[in-house]
This record gives sequence, C-alpha cells and structure tokens, in this order.
Amino acid sequence: MLVNPGIEKVTTKVDTYADVFIWNTHDLIGEIFLFSGATNDLYVKVLASLDGSSYTITAIPEFKVVASATAVEQRILRWYPFIKVQVKPVTAGNHGTLTTTAVGTNKVIETETRMKGFKVSASFTRPANVTAYTALDAMTDSAEAPTVMSFDMSPFGASPGDFVVVTNMVVVSSVKGRGLNVALHLYPTTFAATNDNSELSIDDATAALGGRVIPSDTFFTTALNGRAVSLPGWWEIMMTSQTLYGTLQAIAGYTPVSGEVFTVILDGFII
Repeated sequence: MLVNPGIEKVTTKVDTYADVFIWNTHDLIGEIFLFSGATNDLYVKVLASLDGSSYTITAIPEFKVVASATAVEQRILRWYPFIKVQVKPVTAGNHGTLTTTAVGTNKVIETETRMKGFKVSASFTRPANVTAYTALDAMTDSAEAPTVMSFDMSPFGASPGDFVVVTNMVVVSSVKGRGLNVALHLYPTTFAATNDNSELSIDDATAALGGRVIPSDTFFTTALNGRAVSLPGWWEIMMTSQTLYGTLQAIAGYTPVSGEVFTVILDGFII
C-alpha cells in the first residue's frame, strides 16, 4: 500500500536551511519525492534520523530545484525510521516556494502480500594455474581482467526498492577437494572486480550501499565435487536494479586446481 504524507507548500523566509516537514517512515520503504519551485531557485536536502531527534544522516545530498522548471525526482533506497526535508534559497534574500510530493510503500503489508522465494546461481572459471590462495584473497576469473558475478533476480519479480533476503548459500567447486573456506561479498550494484589471488578490494562508495558478506565455512565433499555451505542466516539487501553482484573471497588458505569452476547458489525470498 502506498502512503502519501500530504505536505504543504513552504515559502522560505531565512537564508539558511529550514525544515519543510518531518516524516515517520518506520513502516515504509522506497520513498519517492517530487520537488518543484516557484519565484526563485532553491536548494533542498533530505536528512535521516535513527531516533527522531538527531538528524545526522544525509539521505539525499543538497541539490537545486530551479524555479518554474520540471519537477526534480529523488528516491531514498535505504530504510530510515525518520526523514526530514529542508530548504533554503540559492541566492540569499531571493526567497522561493517549494512544493513537495512524497510517497512510500508500506513495508508490513508488502511483506504479507508479496513475499516470494527464489533460488539463483552464478558461476565462474578461475585461471589456469595452481597458485595457492591466502586469507583475504579475491577468487575471480582472471588475474588481469576479472569480472564480478551477477545474479539475475528479474525472473522472481524483483524490482528496485524491493528487499532481497538471502537465507542460505552453497559454493560448489568442480573438483573434490578439502578445506574450501570462502565468503561471498554481495552488493546491489556492480563494482570493480579484484584480480585473482590479490587481496580483495571493495571501494568505499560500493561498501556504503549496504552490501552483505556471507560466509560459507562448513565444508563437505561428494565423489565429484566440494561444497562450502553457509549456516542459515538473514542477509538483507535493498535492490537498486533487478540484479545482484558478488565476488568470492578466501577466508583461509586454499590450494586450487587449474581451471577450477566455482558455482554460487543463493536461496531466500523477496519482500
């Protein structure tokens, strides 16, 4: 169910940031805003709070709303319990009027009506060498031009703003081995892959999106392959598209086989 807070127009009176409205978004996800201005250009920013008192989190950085131009759309893709919109004139003394329209999706109702299970996998072939991995090494498909794994969630109806919850993971090796001990770094957007056998590197901007690290350190073998299995858990990520992206990292030392194939299998549900 969509929730619209009904925000009144605000005309600036001071040259510093002033509050437009405060929104209790405990039960909401995926807030969308439309901002339009009149008379003079305005600066707008959206802050967030965990306690409803201290608004120290920047949910949407400062942006300009040009008077009488097309409305500016902004989205918040992370969950916050409280949101505050603020406005000020671009030029001191040149005050303007801000019109704000907002809508959010009720998370409780969406969870009850749209929860859907999924099983998805992605594979890659490591380089043709037997160079041993050490703890914290990236395990990728190339030592020169690596790529990240992608998990297509569109067949399960995932959309931007949905939450994907991974509850189990299995990493399957194409060879029977011992001691496979790895973790999956999973994010809602693609990122620069790390060369195989180099220390895994994830840039700060990607890390700030709220990805998850899923360990799979319980090892089993069959006659044909090895399997590293996670314990049951709850790893929640908000989608920004219809695809998740991930890369493996060695938790402990592991001596691979040349051209070894790794397949990552994720189970969970979408809310």
